[in-house]
Amino acid sequence: MDELNLKITIVGLVGFAVLTLLIIFFIITVLRNQRLKVKLERNQTLKDIQLLENERARIAADLHDDLGSLISAIKLNLECINTSDHPENNLIIEKTASYIDSTMQKIREISNDLMPKILEQNGLIPAVADFINKLDTKSKAKIKLINKIQEEDTISKEVKTHIFRIVQELLNNAVKHANALEINLHLSLMNKIILIKVNDNGVGFNEHLDISKMKSDGLRNIIRRSQLMDGKLFLDTGINKGTSFTIEIPLKNEQPC
Repeated sequence: MDELNLKITIVGLVGFAVLTLLIIFFIITVLRNQRLKVKLERNQTLKDIQLLENERARIAADLHDDLGSLISAIKLNLECINTSDHPENNLIIEKTASYIDSTMQKIREISNDLMPKILEQNGLIPAVADFINKLDTKSKAKIKLINKIQEEDTISKEVKTHIFRIVQELLNNAVKHANALEINLHLSLMNKIILIKVNDNGVGFNEHLDISKMKSDGLRNIIRRSQLMDGKLFLDTGINKGTSFTIEIPLKNEQPC
């Protein structure tokens, strides 16, 4: 009887051990699949954003080079028209030339918004300041930049692009959707942490909403870019209470593209 009990105990222990191993194997498999899924999603997001940046660069180049050259040629031909026989047409030509100049200026603005040369040539902070100046002229909002980033050299080109796009989206949202009249942008770099903070006095929204599921492409792009840099996003808002976005981005030796 004792021998039988011993065998039953051994069989039970073996069964328990096998079951435990199966559970561990199942958990490891689930974790591996989850990591693979996250990696695939991250790679797809990287690919999508890179395609977006490439497409922006292409459109900006087409606007500046092809369309810009064509409109310049139209203006040149317009200036060659002889109006000596019909001097009354001078006014029409002058107005048309002014329209062409306005169109050229608009093309330059759109091209620069798509792919700002100042970001590549002068750096992140000058590009942000330039964007704020242009946004100031187009809106009633008063935008204040508080910059505490002293050394841009430690930030890679790819991360600068991500940060610039995030700032663009945050400020545009505050102006266009929040109807804010006062907006503060804080940028700092301390202990290898880049801090982006934008607060406004706009209409705000329900703080319990899941912003990742909101219809705004701008907000989704902010989340995607933040996640690519392993950043943390914090939101403080409420209806008619303004909105405050805070994003913390760890500065690494090797940054994702």
